[in-house]
Amino acid sequence: MTSDSKEIYDFQDYRLYIKYKIYNGPRARRGSLSALAEAISCQTSYLSRVMTGESNLSLEQADNAGKYLGLSQDENSFLILLVEYARAGTRSLQTHFKRLIETAQEERLNLQKRVGVKQTLNKEEQSVYYGIWYYAAIHVMTGIPALQTKEALAQELGLPLNKVAEILKFLISTDLVKENAEGKFVTGEGKLHLKKSSEMILRHHSNWRIQAIRSMEKDLESGMHYSVLLNTSKKDAKILREMIAKFIEDFMKVVHPSEDEETNCFVIDFFRPKA
Repeated sequence: MTSDSKEIYDFQDYRLYIKYKIYNGPRARRGSLSALAEAISCQTSYLSRVMTGESNLSLEQADNAGKYLGLSQDENSFLILLVEYARAGTRSLQTHFKRLIETAQEERLNLQKRVGVKQTLNKEEQSVYYGIWYYAAIHVMTGIPALQTKEALAQELGLPLNKVAEILKFLISTDLVKENAEGKFVTGEGKLHLKKSSEMILRHHSNWRIQAIRSMEKDLESGMHYSVLLNTSKKDAKILREMIAKFIEDFMKVVHPSEDEETNCFVIDFFRPKA
């Protein structure tokens, strides 16, 4: 097995994570335990006792292990936190560190932090931008060279030219779109992301789900649409949410460097249905 799809935030036991990395990750090879022991300046026999739970890494050893495993600064801090949790000698201290671990794991599910987006609109501007779907559509489409004129945008979306002009005026006033020296309308300050607590989140989601339904009505074959109602355990439901969050993070890693050639809408839902 060579898959390295799990990340450190999927673990609460640092030993399980280290075993996963050295036996399943890119560093998986014969003598991996010895190589790690050398990297953290300890005997292989001692590291073996650590892996069986007889001993614990020191915080310094944990720091060096993180560097050997190629962890980012935040991931390395989380590894050290896992070691502190394992080393805690009292129930109270264990509870303290476990709470910090769970908080860090929850933060990994905060898509605003994972995607790295910026909020620039005030509440009044948000009510306009998210009020009707085509404000966001035109904002995004100005990133495509072939659609950087009023006429091209109007034709692409089937909107009156004067409506497109009105929308562009608003987007320029909020620095989301700029008009360059050639008279082309280009994307300005980047992408936006609404918090779950935002008053406009319902409108934003509704806009694009309505457009998804219209897409199915017009041309079911060209898009991808999938809906399923399913039963899972509570534990597996949490795992599925984490998988979706990780997928969105990986999805955006492909989106950001991708060339702007066409605009697509991506909608995903995972929730408990209630009346």
